[in-house]
Amino acid sequence: MKQALEESKKPEKQNNIPFLQVVISVIQASFGVQNASVRERDFKHGKLISFIFAAILFTTVLVLALVFVVKLVLDTA
Repeated sequence: MKQALEESKKPEKQNNIPFLQVVISVIQASFGVQNASVRERDFKHGKLISFIFAAILFTTVLVLALVFVVKLVLDTA
């Protein structure tokens, strides 16, 4: 019983971070609201290529959304 309790307190060892968590982490970091523990997890267990791909994807979606909003506003003006 005591051994099971001690094992449950040990942090889980993660080798990879799921891509959805990578995307969420990139979004949080871009707005400056990322938690220090999440940032630490990303540096320890994340792959650089995943973060680069997620950042490029986020930037592309953000720019396209801004272009769409600007065109929509200009068309209605």
